Amino acid sequence: MAEVLGLAMAAKAATDKVSRLTEEPQLSSMLERMHAEADETESRCTDIAGGLTMAEAGEVGHWSVLRKLNERAGRDDLQELVDWALPIQERHFHDVLAGAVELAGEEGPDEAS
Repeated sequence: MAEVLGLAMAAKAATDKVSRLTEEPQLSSMLERMHAEADETESRCTDIAGGLTMAEAGEVGHWSVLRKLNERAGRDDLQELVDWALPIQERHFHDVLAGAVELAGEEGPDEAS
C-alpha cells in the first residue's frame, strides 16, 4: 500500500510539472484527469490504512474482553485459544499501526484525510 501511495504522490507531482510545460488543451485536460485520479488513489490509501488500524484495534479489544470474561468462567480450552490468538492480533495491530503512521508521515499536514 505504501508503494501505491508513493506512486500516486509521484503521479500528482509529475502531472503538475508537465501541465505547466504545455499549452495544448487536450493534453492539459488529460493531465488534469490523471492528477485527479492520482489524488483519489492517495486518499483511498490513507483511508484504507485508517480502516485497517481500527479493525485490528477492534480485534485486540475483542480478544482482550474474551480473556477477561474467561477469568470468571475459568475454561482452560478458552484460555488456550485466547493465549494463542491475542498475541497474533496484537502483532497485527502494531504492524498496521506502524504502516499507517509511516503513511501519515509522508503526507503534508493539510493533506491527511
